[in-house]
Amino acid sequence: MPLYPGASQGCDECRRRRKKCDLNKPECLRCCKSGVKCSGPKDSRTFINRNATTLTQESDKKALVYALQNRRKPKSANANFESSSTSTSTDDSPSRRTTLAVTKPSPPFDIISIDFPGRLTFLALINDFEPHPLGGVFRGDRISRGDPHYSSAALCIRALLRFTSLQIDSLNLPIFSLLATYMGNLRNDEELAQLAQSSYTSALKKSRPHIQQVIENSQRSAKSKAKLEYILLLAIAFLFVNENEYSETALSAHVGGVLSILELYGPKNFSSPHMRQAFSGFRGIFLSVRISRHTPTFLADPDWIRLPFLNTQKARMEFLHDVALQIPGLFYQTDRWLDGRGNSAFNDSNQETSDSTDQNLELALSLLNDYRVIFNQLEDWESNWKASEQGPLYWHSDIPMPSKFVDVDSICIPSFPDETYQIRFQNTQKAGLAVTFWSYRLELLMQMIKLQRSLVDIQAQSLKKNLAMAEDTACLILQAAPYLTCCFEGAVASKAPLRTVSRYFELAAWEKEFYSPLASIST
Repeated sequence: MPLYPGASQGCDECRRRRKKCDLNKPECLRCCKSGVKCSGPKDSRTFINRNATTLTQESDKKALVYALQNRRKPKSANANFESSSTSTSTDDSPSRRTTLAVTKPSPPFDIISIDFPGRLTFLALINDFEPHPLGGVFRGDRISRGDPHYSSAALCIRALLRFTSLQIDSLNLPIFSLLATYMGNLRNDEELAQLAQSSYTSALKKSRPHIQQVIENSQRSAKSKAKLEYILLLAIAFLFVNENEYSETALSAHVGGVLSILELYGPKNFSSPHMRQAFSGFRGIFLSVRISRHTPTFLADPDWIRLPFLNTQKARMEFLHDVALQIPGLFYQTDRWLDGRGNSAFNDSNQETSDSTDQNLELALSLLNDYRVIFNQLEDWESNWKASEQGPLYWHSDIPMPSKFVDVDSICIPSFPDETYQIRFQNTQKAGLAVTFWSYRLELLMQMIKLQRSLVDIQAQSLKKNLAMAEDTACLILQAAPYLTCCFEGAVASKAPLRTVSRYFELAAWEKEFYSPLASIST
């Protein structure tokens, strides 16, 4: 007999493989023969998907609440660090709100089609990601001030959430995958993460032919379709950047697809606030990918920096992205100059003329000047930020942090390995913004140092200064990391800066061991 009305007597493995299940014991015979661990009859997805719209009896509602509670329960006590509460009666964690959404959903039931698989779970996820009076999934929701800072991931998700009201299945499927992936990682829920992956695969298969048609057809009539497919690709690309960042080929294909549709769409078509916010969030995510790969982008063009944000006030992070978008193109030019200089070393030195040497030197100095221009723009951005704050952005203290220290965000409290010497911020939002700024500055300094190595005779003093600044910047990022890694949202945002710091220390260790000019600079 089923455990509750509508529950399946078949195991989850047979259901996914569309096989007839002979389940009459805790494990079915088919799974035992295949050597697969059988889930047994206690899977709640069949009940949720088939009976979400037919809940009339109170016993059915209680069974659904119980099923959702079991689905969202973390695997261990440590996995629930972002949803802890001191009182059961006042619990406002996302998992608690998901349970409450069964009887009092925030979004209207008619925004998601009845035929959509996992409809009730989707509605509960939408409710979780909406801002709530007592808090929310993102840190910016839990800041009581009037100027909260949201990460690029938060901006992108919150903007895409609005498109569920369009009732377009081709959009709902990737958005559902995006929300389920984020929440599955946040709650350490393996089943929810697997559900997100399967829905992502389905969304990609359904959208691929139409996306290819839009990319190949640059006629004006295709642009209305490109608008919807751009949003779809945006969601999928964000999911892929965060979950498959080490798959270079797949990542390049997804990012390239988004850029192709963006370029077709043009910079003048961001009249909707949600489209503008989605673009802003994607731009921040995409920027870290392009900087790490030293690949220029059309998003650095003046029209793409100005037109999408017409008649609106840019946020502080968006101004920072405006400056940082120039970095990938400059890195690309530097790599070409260094590669050309390296190839010339294999040629006969007699063939190299003084004119070519002077030309190479002039080009290198021109590149260094471009670096200083962008570097000064970053420093101006930091100065404007400092001037807008009442107190310091950060400071160091040798006083141990009180054991009952509560930050502005009372859920995400940093834990420091060194209790006596720490960097302090007014709140975690400023820590995230500062770490992003420092990572861009460190990227610039690393490339400037590499370029100045080839001009050590005339750039010795400037090189020494940049070496010291790069080390200080890397240390600042590491000291601020506990403010970000204490929450899942911050951990996602800190991936790119921490990878930059890792590359810096690897490069510094190699240079210390093998690069002889270091000794002459330090003397």
